Amino acid sequence: MIIGIDPSIANTGLCGIAPPYYDNDHDLEVMGRAGVAKMDHWAALQSVLSLAEAIERWTPFGRVRCAAIEAPYASTGRGAAAGLPGERTHLFYLLLDYFDRLHVPTVVVPNAKLKRYATGKGNANKAAMLEALVRRAPEFETRGNDNLVDAAWLAMLAADMIGTPVVTVPASHREALKGLEIHK
Repeated sequence: MIIGIDPSIANTGLCGIAPPYYDNDHDLEVMGRAGVAKMDHWAALQSVLSLAEAIERWTPFGRVRCAAIEAPYASTGRGAAAGLPGERTHLFYLLLDYFDRLHVPTVVVPNAKLKRYATGKGNANKAAMLEALVRRAPEFETRGNDNLVDAAWLAMLAADMIGTPVVTVPASHREALKGLEIHK
């Protein structure tokens, strides 16, 4: 299985694609923890750890060929104004650690690279990302949820990076793969 994760505390988008890619063999799910920003630090920590554990349980143990995780933004979560990492970044590093311990090849994808791979433009909006997914991979039923859209594109980008593309994107879109590395 190839995994795409759009990490967010309230709405993490998850996509798992199992080869062969025909017959709609994929799984899309959103999970999260509401109200973390209003919690005290200890409750927020427990909520983030609980979410990371739920994502780990969703991941098919021993069957992941590659994972793609969207890189955290520089300013998200509690304390962002002060330059502190925030909950989303903490979740991101918990997931990186999890895949590293399992020796799952993992690629960290900056948001602009993901958008360029999907649409050809590194500054594409959510509607353009959804439109590109509907056009190239309509079997992914995201119900318009942008977290699932990003997760699906992340999984497809990872599949392309390991030489088993799910969709065909123009060469100009594949330029987004340059500079991305799979950590093994």
